[in-house]
Amino acid sequence: DHVLPWSFVLEDKTWNLVLCCRKCNNEKRDKLTSMSALERLCVRNEQIARKNAGTDAAFYRHFAEWHSRDLSSHIKGLYDQAVADNFPKWEKLLTT
Repeated sequence: DHVLPWSFVLEDKTWNLVLCCRKCNNEKRDKLTSMSALERLCVRNEQIARKNAGTDAAFYRHFAEWHSRDLSSHIKGLYDQAVADNFPKWEKLLTT
């Protein structure tokens, strides 16, 4: 699933993708997730960017450009812009 809706970001970068079941993916669709889920995504991405997550080269390629930039700030800025653009929020309680 795209944490930030694909219809907003318009790209399939692995820093914005997470595993989820088909039901949740279909329910969430083009909605924003919770801020806590966004924070978990940022933590995961920081681990990957430091190469501490055991990811392979194909997955890591979308993180390489972020060596000298702050990916978490970029993601949070995109989230804030999506909120300002009135993207609906997904109300389902997400678990870790």
